[in-house]
Amino acid sequence: MQSPTLIDPVSLTNTVTAYATILSGVLCIVLTLLTRPQPYRWLLFYLCIILTGIPTVWYHGFGETFAASVGETATQYLLLWTFQLAVLGDYYGRRNRYLISGASAAVNLLALAYKIIAGPASSRIFVLHLGGNNGYHITDAVIILDALLVAALFLMKLPKTYAHSKPLLYLNIAIFLTGFFLAIPANSLVDYRILAYRAIWHMVGAFGFVTLWIFNFIRFSAIKIR
Repeated sequence: MQSPTLIDPVSLTNTVTAYATILSGVLCIVLTLLTRPQPYRWLLFYLCIILTGIPTVWYHGFGETFAASVGETATQYLLLWTFQLAVLGDYYGRRNRYLISGASAAVNLLALAYKIIAGPASSRIFVLHLGGNNGYHITDAVIILDALLVAALFLMKLPKTYAHSKPLLYLNIAIFLTGFFLAIPANSLVDYRILAYRAIWHMVGAFGFVTLWIFNFIRFSAIKIR
């Protein structure tokens, strides 16, 4: 009988919490199907949340290989691009939708191509290096730019956003800003025995996706909060 493969505690923690990403996407889709329908572009985004979690489990659970890293990066780019498409579809005209989404897709594809061509060495080239393995790589920087673009697209149309849903938009931005700082430390870094930053980031992100769903539910249903 083959003995079970052992996995170090930090990798196990990162792997298990990555399931929170998958489950948050599943929950968003189930809640949409059980309540008021949302535009299909948002259902596509919720589906991409699930797709993003799968290579994350693969990456942390099977030794953080380069192939898994490429899969994780590709799905993160896809997730944020569909996020941009959803917001553009809500607030912007066709010309702006094509220009912004086309430029974003080109940048994401170039960044992914760079990662593949540079190979594992890409993880040693930092845009923001904070010592050791802490900081952001070039591919991470593009993810941050994608997220900032989403926030900008929302905030530029703030006057058109349903008033009672605005606090949830601000909360969502705060949640993902928290994720920004949690993503700085190396995957393996744990402080004070319990602060596993990567694992906490996975859970914070999952709660952020569910909060985003609530924001969408309120504005699409025009529910008045009393």
